[in-house]
Amino acid sequence: MLAATTNGYDVTAYISHSPGLDGLVSESDLSQLPDNLQLENFSAERTDLLSARTMALAFAITRRASLKVGLWVGGFLLEIISHLWYPAMQKLKRPQPTKRTIGLPNPESLSGYFDTITTVILGEGINGFAGTLASILSIPGVGRAIAVNVVSTAFIIWFIAYIYFEGPHSGTTPKGEGIRRMIWMVMYLPLLASIFLLFVGMKNQFLLTAFISTIKASTAELRGLLNRAHFPNNITNSALWETNPTIKEFMFARKIIWSDEYQKLIEARGNSTNSQEWTENVHAWTSRLSLTIASMGKDGVPENVQTLVDTYYNVNSTFLNQDLRLQNQDPRLSMYSKILIELMDGSLQSARYILIFAAAILISLGLQSLAHSEIKANDPIKGLLLHVALLWGSCFLYFYSSTSERVFQWLEAFWVLPTIAIAYGIQFLIEVTLTRFMDTTKENKRKNSDTEAARPPNLTSQSYYSEPDKDADYSGRQG
Repeated sequence: MLAATTNGYDVTAYISHSPGLDGLVSESDLSQLPDNLQLENFSAERTDLLSARTMALAFAITRRASLKVGLWVGGFLLEIISHLWYPAMQKLKRPQPTKRTIGLPNPESLSGYFDTITTVILGEGINGFAGTLASILSIPGVGRAIAVNVVSTAFIIWFIAYIYFEGPHSGTTPKGEGIRRMIWMVMYLPLLASIFLLFVGMKNQFLLTAFISTIKASTAELRGLLNRAHFPNNITNSALWETNPTIKEFMFARKIIWSDEYQKLIEARGNSTNSQEWTENVHAWTSRLSLTIASMGKDGVPENVQTLVDTYYNVNSTFLNQDLRLQNQDPRLSMYSKILIELMDGSLQSARYILIFAAAILISLGLQSLAHSEIKANDPIKGLLLHVALLWGSCFLYFYSSTSERVFQWLEAFWVLPTIAIAYGIQFLIEVTLTRFMDTTKENKRKNSDTEAARPPNLTSQSYYSEPDKDADYSGRQG
């Protein structure tokens, strides 16, 4: 997290130049700069402040903790030594062959290779989440939804790691060279691909959550700022409104220059002939501004979407008023709603498939467990049926929603990642329950086998009857 949040941090800021500027500028002179330079300074200062806070937190955690740091360093060195020591000891214990031969790798080591690949994918996924989270934390208006997503993501990763590494057959390969081993190896392809694609979808959900929560929080905060400034009283007083520091900082945080928006608001005021038309023009101005906030400038917005935003921003008020009515009547026909859907198109599609990838992970693990087990063992089959049920629920969610309305409501409630976390939590409880049951069954079988082995043989149950010898003399007479 520290590396992600300090990526691109300029150590020369405040020393040779002000953040985002070519030279040093005092705080009193910043207000005299053009608005575009003030915006650059505000954005750079916000990023540097986040990096500085992260570094300060890291130093504060390790302050007066020399013993803790020493243990960390010692553990790190011990880990390195153990990785070097164990192979060396194994090589010394292994008898030296008289003639070097080339052979195939030990089949039993295949599980170790796959475990390493899975560990790398999990680690890269965590690193990707840290980078995405670092970029989200600098977005204004991000609320508690991000915290819920972070907690859900942590549980999802932990559940996946537990189910994979602590399963009943983890670290082993199926016996034999038949169809079982082939199924076990083939199932690693959908397993690893699903883990990777699930993590990509989860990162998209991070961005989508930040997008939706930013729009909601920014719109509510803008209304509050305007109400506290007694809008629209004295709206034509540029000295009072254009230089308002609170509104100006609010706009800078969203990469918007307030003076430009104020001039557009004044033009709308001049084009209004009555109070009704002025109210409609204010609604139109607010809609344009919300789209600008949603796109957060032009960074990362597709060209076709930016064209729609620019068109919406430049159309007349009559069209915008009609579009506002369509939003209440049929949002699917509204241009405003179409732009929002285009902005979230990738995340909407990702939400449709993210549960399928989550279910594919469990199904792949279930098939691998089935390949390990005997045909008469029905526990893996039960687990596989549970995985299929989860996949069926995912497909039902995808095909039942003919439009994006239900999916959008699900996204808007920020329940995508918590839903996956709950599903994996249920599977975790099932795995723990089955493991305890299997351990109890194995222990009872072992006790019964030990009892049977320790019991003495029943001599009365054995038959010693034999046929008499017909040639033998049983009369007792001597010849």
